[in-house]
Parts: sequence; C-alpha cells; structure tokens
Amino acid sequence: MASAVGHLLKVFVSSAVPRVPMALVEQLARRGVVLVTVGTSSPSWPALAVITFNTAIAWNP
Repeated sequence: MASAVGHLLKVFVSSAVPRVPMALVEQLARRGVVLVTVGTSSPSWPALAVITFNTAIAWNP
C-alpha cells in the first residue's frame, strides 16, 4: 500500500509547463513546496505557481 504522504520537501521546475504535474504534487512531504512556472495563453506573461502541502487539509490522492 502506497503512503499518502510523499518524500519530497522542495521541487523546482526550471522550465514552463502547461499545467502543474500532479505527479510532483503527490510526492510532496508534509510542509513540502513545489515552485513551477506555468505557461499561459500569452507567452510573455507566464504565471508562477507555488504549491504547499498543508497538513491541516486531508490528503487523498
């Protein structure tokens, strides 16, 4: 049986992606952070996504 909490504390994606990969989010440890540039419809205005694992919220991937 897989653990409901991942092992990664920090993930940085250095290239823009069309959406945040859930595979990275699912591997976050408690208090883990994902930092990723998400491409938008305007290539000159990418968005920066910061995702944290909040231990106060139930985790059910």
